[in-house]
Amino acid sequence: MPKSLSNVQRTLRYLEQQGYLTGIVERFNRYAGKYGIRQDLFGIFDLISIMPSAICGVQVCGGSDFKKHDEKILESEIAPEWLKAGGIIMLIGWRKTKLCRGSKAMRWNPRIKEYVL
Repeated sequence: MPKSLSNVQRTLRYLEQQGYLTGIVERFNRYAGKYGIRQDLFGIFDLISIMPSAICGVQVCGGSDFKKHDEKILESEIAPEWLKAGGIIMLIGWRKTKLCRGSKAMRWNPRIKEYVL
């Protein structure tokens, strides 16, 4: 059985299918904390995506963490500066939903929130 994709890999694939050039900017710091931690670029971005009209910072999460990550972006000191500079911020949360009513088959679907000035 193939290994399931992480939410970051799922988002990377999704954005590339939309035609955007995307790269991972989140890094694992093994020296921080007892077991190491994942560190986002500027504390809020997991991915950077180049779109036709702008550059986009992307935060990725699971469906149940969406509100927590939304608050993280809204409370960030970097987010307003990023938006003033002409960037876009996207929050993409992934959750499994049924393909149709009564079905057992499931599909990963994104929930997307875009932040602009």
